Amino acid sequence: MRELAVIQAGGGDYKSAEGLFQRALGVRDDALTNYNMATVKLELGKSQDAVKYAEKAVAQAANVAAYQYTLGLADEQAGNSDGAIAAYSQAASLDKKYAEPRINLGRIYLDAGLTDKALAYLDEAYQADPKSFEANNNLANAYGRKGMFDKSVFHYEIALNLAPRDATVRLNLAKAYLSANRLDSAKDAYAALLKLDPAKWDGYYELGKLYASTGDAANAKKVLGELVSKKPDYPKRAEVDQILAGL
Repeated sequence: MRELAVIQAGGGDYKSAEGLFQRALGVRDDALTNYNMATVKLELGKSQDAVKYAEKAVAQAANVAAYQYTLGLADEQAGNSDGAIAAYSQAASLDKKYAEPRINLGRIYLDAGLTDKALAYLDEAYQADPKSFEANNNLANAYGRKGMFDKSVFHYEIALNLAPRDATVRLNLAKAYLSANRLDSAKDAYAALLKLDPAKWDGYYELGKLYASTGDAANAKKVLGELVSKKPDYPKRAEVDQILAGL
């Protein structure tokens, strides 16, 4: 029965899987089935139920990193950040090469403004899985906050290679190039961003501002004029008009 439930969950039918796991637990209440049930409850957005089943799995097998990690996910989804940090930390200590709990710890600490602490976990995550998009993307963000722009560029470039159609990463890479004073690379990145997503309005603004600051009035007028034409109610319209007036 549990095997069928796993198949249902793997196919995205979480409601059916939920019922099957419940029946399986009636036959045998074990750590693996409680863990599976917790993952299904997470997918269904039933965070409190997910916490309950993840806690049971951990109580039955506390030394399994995946169970601790799932408890962290459930606690975080339920709004219990302290519980999430404790569970993620336990998962990380149980498996030195487990990137995911380190990524989530890094993200939590980054959101809390604890950049040095975030960097420590995110660097460990990157060492464990250099091809992780989340590790590289969050690490790039953290290095940017520290003013270490060359390292920020390095990790955004990896993240972009892993997700080449992610417009937000491309925008952040362009900003990192600009902060690193790699102006030509920034121009190329903004241009590539607008080709990928013509509705990324901040891209027009930043590229036009960059052209203006480097004395390229013609391209600044072209890009900012396009922004005004396509998005006349752009929130920074006053700044755009001021730049155009000074060209």
